[in-house]
Amino acid sequence: MDAGTFKAAIYELSLYFERRLPGDETVRQWCNEVQSIPAGHVPVILSEVKKLETWPRNLPAVFWRLSSQIAEMNGENNRYALHPRRLHPKRYAKANCQKCHGEGLHPWPMDWPVRRDADGKMITRKFTPKALCECTDYAEYGF
Repeated sequence: MDAGTFKAAIYELSLYFERRLPGDETVRQWCNEVQSIPAGHVPVILSEVKKLETWPRNLPAVFWRLSSQIAEMNGENNRYALHPRRLHPKRYAKANCQKCHGEGLHPWPMDWPVRRDADGKMITRKFTPKALCECTDYAEYGF
């Protein structure tokens, strides 16, 4: 959020709560605090602040709290979001793939370590989980 957007938001809130405008130095300091909040969050933040009964004691902290709630609701900044190809691999698989035959998943044989025997050799169990086929990689990474 740039300084002009923030100053307009403060002006609107000051009128709404019938308060004097904060001093220039205060606004400059607050601008430094909230400069990395996306400008698209401002209308929602303003409507939420107007629902409060009084002027917030720490306005930048309220802006940050509301912005993080908005980002969380919209799924922004979610480092752990799953690409749809992992949820629905068949949609992204190539129909003529030799490995998965258009299913997006193929068997992946593995040896799972279970325990060691008396001689110290590892005893494994064979099983075959499903793995994502390489033909779906293009959807996630855009190759």
